[in-house]
Amino acid sequence: MSNEQTTSSAGDHGRRGRQRRRLLGTAAVAMAAGLALSACSSEAAGDSSAAADTEATTATTVTTEAPTTTTAAPVTVPPTTVAPTTVPPTTAPPTTVAPTTVPPTSAPPSTVVVVVDTETEPENAADFAEVALEAAELAADEWDEVEQLLTDLVDEQAATTAELEQINDSLDSLEEAATVALDYMSEYGDSFVLIADQLEGISGDLDQLLVEIDGAQANLDSLIAQGSATQDEIQAALAGVQSDLAGLQGQIGETAATLTVPPRP
Repeated sequence: MSNEQTTSSAGDHGRRGRQRRRLLGTAAVAMAAGLALSACSSEAAGDSSAAADTEATTATTVTTEAPTTTTAAPVTVPPTTVAPTTVPPTTAPPTTVAPTTVPPTSAPPSTVVVVVDTETEPENAADFAEVALEAAELAADEWDEVEQLLTDLVDEQAATTAELEQINDSLDSLEEAATVALDYMSEYGDSFVLIADQLEGISGDLDQLLVEIDGAQANLDSLIAQGSATQDEIQAALAGVQSDLAGLQGQIGETAATLTVPPRP
């Protein structure tokens, strides 16, 4: 019985030693081995109670040594949590486009473009437009001088021969201007398609004016031969000229308002 118990105790101690080697390390193993030898000596002397005490001592020793063992607890590194970087959205300021104000385009005054026939030389057409109108205006200017002479006779009641001759000279200038204008219209008037009607009217007035000028000069010649004339006599002699010239001035005004004179090449 004693041997079986000893064997059993040694086996128990061996198992404990292996456990201690795993748990306590080299120092615990050496101490366990010493305790095992002591237990074996006590059992060989037949002291059963000593063996029991030894076992109790061993148990006490084991119990005493257990707290001295430092078991390193595993270090748990907490996971590093990187806070997400939140980039605030970049809000671009609204682009304000200033409204573009386009100034209103003022349309040029409406004018009638003179259409020149391709068979007519541009230089002649330009001359016609310029000279014809200038001549017609000159005729009107000459008549203004005649009317001024008649106005000057109001207080005198009679015109002298010199004054009558001056009126006659004005009629000569008037006739010359009307003739030049008529010649240009006869030669180049057909080239101006858009104002053909106006030019035809001016030509008719010029023709009639020349007839009236001839009649007025004949009447003035009679008054000059008479030596003097009253204002009424002079106005009667020039009545036809005055009437036709008024119609001519109206035609000139209408045509000048619509005619664009071509530039000289």
